[in-house]
Amino acid sequence: MVESRPRPFLDANVLFSGIYHNDSVPGVLIDLHADGMISIVVSAVVLDEVSRNFRRKQPSLNPRWQAFLSGTPPEIVSVPSERAIEAAQHCINAKDAPILAAAIASGADCVVSGNTRHFNQQAAECAGIAIFTPAAYLALLDHRNGLRR
Repeated sequence: MVESRPRPFLDANVLFSGIYHNDSVPGVLIDLHADGMISIVVSAVVLDEVSRNFRRKQPSLNPRWQAFLSGTPPEIVSVPSERAIEAAQHCINAKDAPILAAAIASGADCVVSGNTRHFNQQAAECAGIAIFTPAAYLALLDHRNGLRR
């Protein structure tokens, strides 16, 4: 029996932080993806936000971001339907609803976000998907699978 890799849906802040600080916890998650230990899932909305933030805030790191996208691209899921986004708005603010809706529609194992104000336990319970901070998710991987290097 083949075990599938964990498939966390990463929020834009986690991807940005992982590229910006490659020795951070989000950086470790990106390394685990590059090593084939996990399979990062994102939506086009997340990719657009990260790309925009690198161009605007850290243009010197844009080559590193582009290398990640071309070398070890994440699984990119389609934009969720308006109906799915509207349903997610019952669980989270309107700005983050497309992210939550995409995570749910993708069948990802969980959402990993540094935005604990909006992606919190209440949103997780409402949406029916686990939500972790990067550190909590890495600890879970360590505990369950011994994935950390």
